[in-house]
Amino acid sequence: GEVNELNDGLTNERPNKHACQFSSPAKGFDGPVFMANKVGEVWRLNRDLNSWELVLETGWFSRAANDRAQVAVVPTFDASSSNENDRTVFAAFAGVLFVSRDGGDEWVRHSQFFETAIEPYDPLITSIAFAHDFSSSGNFVLATSVLNANNVSGDEGTLWNSSDFGDTFQASFQSTSSIRSLASSPVGPSGKQWFFASVLMHPAFEYLNLSTGILRSSDGGATWSDYGSAQDFIRESDASNTVAAFRFLLHDFEVSPDFANDGRIYFGRTEGLYYSDDEGAHWNRRSFRQVTHIRSVDSTINSAGEIVAFAGSYGSGTLMHNLSSGKITLLAKGPNSYTADLKLSPNF
Repeated sequence: GEVNELNDGLTNERPNKHACQFSSPAKGFDGPVFMANKVGEVWRLNRDLNSWELVLETGWFSRAANDRAQVAVVPTFDASSSNENDRTVFAAFAGVLFVSRDGGDEWVRHSQFFETAIEPYDPLITSIAFAHDFSSSGNFVLATSVLNANNVSGDEGTLWNSSDFGDTFQASFQSTSSIRSLASSPVGPSGKQWFFASVLMHPAFEYLNLSTGILRSSDGGATWSDYGSAQDFIRESDASNTVAAFRFLLHDFEVSPDFANDGRIYFGRTEGLYYSDDEGAHWNRRSFRQVTHIRSVDSTINSAGEIVAFAGSYGSGTLMHNLSSGKITLLAKGPNSYTADLKLSPNF
């Protein structure tokens, strides 16, 4: 489709175009679009004028403190509703959580997360997320992080959940690496709806016992588990050693529009793009290398008397070539996308 600039109302002063996050209601719900930037501001898109308007100005211009600026609007936003839970918006800057119950017109500091992060070891809010059914369940989660030089990633994280529409929060999970992204889903094929969370530290062989996969919660954020999915992200060497120094900025989930039927979620971080077809229980990597980058080959004769060759690729799984029929199949799922060597059983 056509792409157009949407800068009306924004200026280069401070500069307010340095967006960190956008948020809008779920598909099928008509509501405002919000943007949080690196200079401590929240802007709302006036759709009638197709122009941005400033709705929250914290006065905090430290870009370092606001790198994790957050904004989220209730997925089922309803401007005409008399229920304030249908018009709730949250924003977070420099460790402070702001709440609006009228679609962004008026804001207050949350009574529990109200202290501004000034020193390096002060906690920051690194991600926030509404449950898809927030208007009725009251479920909301947020993540905080603090520096911790004793951990591999140099920090640690805490997940907090609320079941009373964001009025109060309880710590529900402690991580040895900061939580960098949160997302929620509608009801999936299992009949459950989920929260998902990712941590900064990429799983690696060197510290497998400390590695965390994608965390899930089906009880509104009260309990969390990665169900062993860290192994789905393991590669032959730590991917984090080969990517940009600012990898922590790139963590994001995208839930399928047809999640109720396909249970699919995409997750991207600098180390790669991953997807799950079972509501986040297991993950597969989307390959970006050619499948012809082969490092190991072996062949055999199957039970039908056909000659079959297998080839292990670098990053794209295993190729199975039936030389008798000519059919080639890519066995792409599973943790063994990077194959250094491949041997077939004598009794194949």
